[in-house]
Amino acid sequence: MRTLRWMALAAGALLLLAGTAAIAQPPAPPGEDELLKVLRSDAPLDRKADALRLLGRVGTRNAVPALAQLLADEKLAHRARQALEQIPDPAAGEALRQAVPQLQGRLLAGVLISLGARRDARAVGIATRLVASADRDVAAAAAYALGRIATPEAARAITRALGTASDAIKPDLYDAALRCADELAARNRRKEALDLYERLRGPGAPAHIRAAATRGAVLARGREGAAVLASLLRHSDEALFALGLGLAQELTGREVTQAVTTELPRLPVDRQSRVILALGNRGDRSAAPAVLRALKHPSAAVRLAAVQATAKLADASAVPALLDAAAGAEGALRDAVADSLVRLPGRAVDEALIGQVAAADAGRGTLAIEVLSRRQAAIATPALLRAAAEAAPQVRAAALRALGGLASAAEVPALVSLLLKAESDSLREAAEQALIRVCTASGNPAACSGPLVQALAQAQPAPKAALLRVLESVGGPQALDAVRAAMKDEDAAVRETALQALAGWSTADAAPTLLEVARSADAPAQKLLALRGFLRLAGDAGIAPDRRLAMCTEAAPLIQRAEERRQWLGALGAIPLPQALTLIEPHIGAEGVSEEACAAAVAVADKLLSQPGGVPGDIARTLASALAKVRQHSKNADTLEAAGKLLQKAG
Repeated sequence: MRTLRWMALAAGALLLLAGTAAIAQPPAPPGEDELLKVLRSDAPLDRKADALRLLGRVGTRNAVPALAQLLADEKLAHRARQALEQIPDPAAGEALRQAVPQLQGRLLAGVLISLGARRDARAVGIATRLVASADRDVAAAAAYALGRIATPEAARAITRALGTASDAIKPDLYDAALRCADELAARNRRKEALDLYERLRGPGAPAHIRAAATRGAVLARGREGAAVLASLLRHSDEALFALGLGLAQELTGREVTQAVTTELPRLPVDRQSRVILALGNRGDRSAAPAVLRALKHPSAAVRLAAVQATAKLADASAVPALLDAAAGAEGALRDAVADSLVRLPGRAVDEALIGQVAAADAGRGTLAIEVLSRRQAAIATPALLRAAAEAAPQVRAAALRALGGLASAAEVPALVSLLLKAESDSLREAAEQALIRVCTASGNPAACSGPLVQALAQAQPAPKAALLRVLESVGGPQALDAVRAAMKDEDAAVRETALQALAGWSTADAAPTLLEVARSADAPAQKLLALRGFLRLAGDAGIAPDRRLAMCTEAAPLIQRAEERRQWLGALGAIPLPQALTLIEPHIGAEGVSEEACAAAVAVADKLLSQPGGVPGDIARTLASALAKVRQHSKNADTLEAAGKLLQKAG
């Protein structure tokens, strides 16, 4: 029984789903017979128009007679002939042709347009006769039809009509001729297309038709059109030159490239630069020799274009020529050379640039180094280390800058040696920055500490100070011990640098030393620097809240100025503990720090009240007391609004 009941339920569900699916399905579109009935009925005009639109999609030769009857209907002829355009059966074209003698004016013009849309080759004779019609609309429609039909016979008809047509209809004939030529070219009827293009390139045709026909003629000839292309590039008409410039980037083949490069040196200077850029856009590497020759052109504009094109056409063999082009150059040209060298592909380019690092010309070597750095060519590291040790000062500085981005932790000892041997402050700073970048990028900066700490013992004061700054960026226990030891160095500048490094230390293990200095240093400036560093660490959210609270408590007696008091209050404001509020509250209303104290109190209260489970009653009362003082003393609208909301939340 249970099985039968489940079977019945399943059957009912299936019936329900089937019924739902049936309801959800849209009604089937009307068929051809139903649509033809609408046309023959007394249905409103809009229903008949919809039926005609649908007959264009589903109609067959059976619909042709009914559609043909409507070609003379002023209101429905447009829809009827559109439907006939879409019916592929030859009967539709026959109906349109047979309607021609019975129509005139706008209706006749419409039928001619539809014959053109169908590309009905049997309508060429009709269109040829009517292109001479006195009715401007009919003649224009006949010309349009010939252009769309685009058979050799239609092309000859258009050509004949151009010789005898009135000025009023000639623009339509020129448009039709161009369309016909384009269609013939697309159908690979090359000879007929070229004959028509050449007719349109002759005198009498409007300028835009001549230009379009010239373009078509060149494209139809393909590689054989190179001579015409060259003539366009030297043509005095700027529009035709621009056409040639576009074709130079559109046509393919070495014959075209050869024609353009042969013409290049004969052109005016202002055109040479544009043609060179076009050669670059073509991407045919056979143009590279001509472009490389242009790197020595007297015109800066031509040289600049050649530099830009070289990046798209050349290979490693172009590196010396590009560097030659940059010799003595500044600004845009030098930047363009660098950009092109960066874009040239392949390891061979890196190797060619490495060969230029030790060039006698310092500017050449410097540029090669800059490019290697931008190319991220790590294989250049050994050559850069040699240059940083042996080259001219300008090249050494560039090499050190590049090493900062290319060297690895394995090169840290070599970089330390370069720092120790630096002969000027600028070179020493470059080595220092390189070490900082390399150690930071190594993924384990503290692992770089060994060579740095070892070098401290033999370093003079200036390089020792630089090493201390590197150790600050490196961090870690070994680095911290070395910096602490340097606090006792006999050189005052080294001691000052060590304290600055501690004050900027990124982890809390520097805090005890900073606190000791803040308490016991003789010089007020040292005390202040240490205190600020200590307070900065006290505000570090990465340190546990109770540890930060203890640090703030230890620092409180040492603070003498409002500036450090504000820093101290900022650190307390980030601690989500009620004891922080206890330290903050006495400063609400105090001169010079009241607003900072109010903001800190609001910040702590917000953190405490946002904790899950709320706060105990005694803490809530402490919060309410502090927030009430904030509302009494603060002048900041945002702070007052926040304090009010928190008071309500505290209850």
